[in-house]
Amino acid sequence: IRGFRVEPGEVESALRRHPSVAQAAVVAREDGPCHRRLVAYVIPHDGAWPDPDALRAHLADSLPDYLVPSAFVVLTAFPLTSTGKIDRGALPAPVFAAAGADYAAPETVQQQAVCDAFADVFGAEQIGVDDDFFDLGGHSLLATRVAARIEAATGVPVPLVDLFRLRTPRSLATILRPAGGPDASARPALLPVARDTAPPLSFAQEGYWALASAHPDSHLWNVPFVMRARGPLDLDALGRSVSALISRHEALRTTIAVDGGEPVQHVRPAEPVVLSAVPVPGATPAERESAARELIAEAASRPFDLIDGPIVRVSVLRLDPQDHVIALITHHMATDAWSQDVLWHEISGGYAAELTGGDPRLPELPVQYADFAVWQREWLTGDALREQWEYWDRRLEGCPTPADLPTDRSRTDHPDPEGGSVSLALGADLVRAARERGAEADATLYMILLAAFAVVLADETGQYDVVVGSPVAGRTRAELENLVGGFANMLVLRTDVSGDPTFREVLARTRETATGAFARQDMPFHLLADRFGDERHGLVQIMFQLVGTPHGRPSLAGTRLEPFDHGRVSVRMDLEVTLMENGDDVTAHALFRRSLFDQATVERLLGRLTTTLEALLADPDQRVSSALRDRPGGTR
Repeated sequence: IRGFRVEPGEVESALRRHPSVAQAAVVAREDGPCHRRLVAYVIPHDGAWPDPDALRAHLADSLPDYLVPSAFVVLTAFPLTSTGKIDRGALPAPVFAAAGADYAAPETVQQQAVCDAFADVFGAEQIGVDDDFFDLGGHSLLATRVAARIEAATGVPVPLVDLFRLRTPRSLATILRPAGGPDASARPALLPVARDTAPPLSFAQEGYWALASAHPDSHLWNVPFVMRARGPLDLDALGRSVSALISRHEALRTTIAVDGGEPVQHVRPAEPVVLSAVPVPGATPAERESAARELIAEAASRPFDLIDGPIVRVSVLRLDPQDHVIALITHHMATDAWSQDVLWHEISGGYAAELTGGDPRLPELPVQYADFAVWQREWLTGDALREQWEYWDRRLEGCPTPADLPTDRSRTDHPDPEGGSVSLALGADLVRAARERGAEADATLYMILLAAFAVVLADETGQYDVVVGSPVAGRTRAELENLVGGFANMLVLRTDVSGDPTFREVLARTRETATGAFARQDMPFHLLADRFGDERHGLVQIMFQLVGTPHGRPSLAGTRLEPFDHGRVSVRMDLEVTLMENGDDVTAHALFRRSLFDQATVERLLGRLTTTLEALLADPDQRVSSALRDRPGGTR
């Protein structure tokens, strides 16, 4: 839950120590992709009726916050199985209420719209105007969903940075114009369109088509999702659930056709997926596991044909009768990180329904990916596109070539995509200190970490005009929430570290950079790269992002699923740094080109990020040169 391993029994034991609780059961309920919550069910002791706020406070005294359930349900008896055990699957769904005992009702139309958006996303019966987004369990993915719902209700886009900064419905309502008022940034409705002509490519598809045309044998945009299933596996049920997924989402069966010299979408008819388990050779379990890694690596590196398709490949390897590897490999044109959560959630639900003869009861999709492409092409034109270009032209004018990190080997015109990886934990104390400094400066944790990273890059390269890329989900419409497709985009973040500023000044510059970029995140990255990129190095060669640990591990009824690492890493940039946020712990994961860097070099770079961040946070008013001087690895 929220990136932490949770033992429900630990929470149940703490609950039973409350004087009004006789019995307790704690379960993790998943109410949709990326949203798993802990729920407590209690039976009162001697007729007492425990107050949920009292139970929450009781648990908070002895348990960390991630072990405190999001909802408490009081029952007179637990549903039981035929063997007398608690039937956890039959426990009733909770009605989530707002956090905190003090409720303040909305007083304006704008406050009501924000409260409704919070309630919808968090599954709460009632949200007050002073309820805090983060106290309710908010994270970056939920922030996107809240912002999309506010826009759907008011017509006013809400940048994620404003949601992180303002946090409560009362504060967020102040940036909304009265309903029905003029708003130049308002976007048209996203609706299904007639299919009498072939739909145009989305901007993302256009970018992938250009890459595929230039590099038809490249596998760099393949997205492998590989899990190991230990336990009985029903291949027919799995095949039917995958078939239902592909039938439901047109993006998974969309290829590219050329009509009159123009590339367009070709949505192919759905065909059933028939799966068979391929036996993996090997006399011992270790040999079979090694062979499976090779087979998956080969499958993941096989290019997709974007014209003839398919753009989804599903295979199952059998290591033993109760041990399988499931590989779902797609082209990035049809999926992204958000889509991975959606598709596995639907496969899991469909598989469980197939085994029991039930119905997964998925909500009807309001639009398909082709509808989004038409909407995007119609909206991102004229004044809307002009406003985007005006910002990015100002921001990226005179943009330097990508940061040239000192390498261990010489660059070539065609860098090898083989990558390596290193990881380093920042530690809870350092993260808490960063959050505190961020609160003082009205900045998010992401902005704090990006500012420190920019300082390190400037010192490493001697370039004080620092440019990095940062991915965004690109789902700024509520209608896209449960849709599989390639929506992700790359922001270009340019931070000025010149003049030996204080860290407080660097943070202010970084905050301005991030705020402006997120507000114009609809500008397709490949258009910026065409205009501002260097022909040899592109526009960015270093990526930086902070993401929350995926909520809700993939599951498959009757099996134990775990990630299966095939051991090969492909990189698209020189360095890709992803900071994974797990509560107050953040771990930096870096992928790097082996043709350029030794592993020790990247380990040193991540180490510099932590030591520099410590120094900068300790005294944000000191000059960055002072923080860098005498730090391990410093070049000043």
